[in-house]
Amino acid sequence: RLVGRCQSLGLGYDSFALYPIDEPNDDTIGKGGLEVWSMLKEADPKVRVFVDPQASVPGLAKIAPAIDIWCPHLVKDQDLSEEYVRFYRSEQKSGKAFFTYNCQDSDKTFPTLGHYRRMLWRCWNLGITGAGFWDYADTGHDKVEASAWTDFDGARVDFSIVYDAATAPPGVSRKEAQIPSRRWEAWRDGVEDYAYLWLLRQAAEKTEAEGRKAAAVAKAEGILAATVAAVVAKGDDLETYNAAHAAILETLVELAKTE
Repeated sequence: RLVGRCQSLGLGYDSFALYPIDEPNDDTIGKGGLEVWSMLKEADPKVRVFVDPQASVPGLAKIAPAIDIWCPHLVKDQDLSEEYVRFYRSEQKSGKAFFTYNCQDSDKTFPTLGHYRRMLWRCWNLGITGAGFWDYADTGHDKVEASAWTDFDGARVDFSIVYDAATAPPGVSRKEAQIPSRRWEAWRDGVEDYAYLWLLRQAAEKTEAEGRKAAAVAKAEGILAATVAAVVAKGDDLETYNAAHAAILETLVELAKTE
C-alpha cells in the first residue's frame, strides 16, 4: 500500500526509500532486524531500503542483500575505518548508494569551518556521494521547546541550524521567516565546494577520454588530491578553502582551453 501510495503521487522507485529501523546495531540485526529488511525485499524487490547502521562489518554483511542505501554515521574528527570503507565501496561497485550523516550532541559548539564545511570534503575524500546531519530545525522533543534561540526551554540543547523569526530576540531582523546560522551557511558552502570538486573531476575525465593533453589531466588530478588533502588536514582555516577554490577554478579554465 505504501509503494502504491508513493506511485499515485508520481514517485518512481528511485524517488523514495523505506527506512524501517533507526541506527541498527548487531543486537538489532540479530533480534529481528534481518527478518524485517528481508520481508520488505520479498514483498517488493524493486523498493529501495535505507539504513543508517551502527553495526560491525560482519553485521552489515548479513543485511547487505536487503539494503540499497547505506548511510553510516561520520562523527566529528573521526573517519570511518579502512574496514568499513572497503565494505561500503564494495557495495557501491554493486550499484548501491554510500551516503553519510552526523548526529552528535553539542553540535552548536562544533566549528563552522572545521566541522560543517569540512564534512563535505571528508565525504569526497571517502567516496561518499550523499551527506546530511541531524537536524535542520530540531528544537527538542517537548511541545514547550518552541524556540531555537534558547537551549533552556527543554531537557536538552537544540540541534536546529536555522532560527525562527517569531521568537527572535529584539534587534534581530524579521525579514526572513527562517534565519540561517553560520553553521548552515558553512554547510551550504561545503556543498558548493563539493560541486567544484565534481566539476573538476568531470572535466579531467572528459579531457582524458578525448585523448587531449595528458599533462593537463595529470595536473587536474594532482590539484584534486592536493586541495582535498589540504582541507581535510586544515579545515578550520578560511584561507585554505580560498586557495583550494582558486586552484580548482584555474585548472578548470586550463582544461577548457585544451578543447
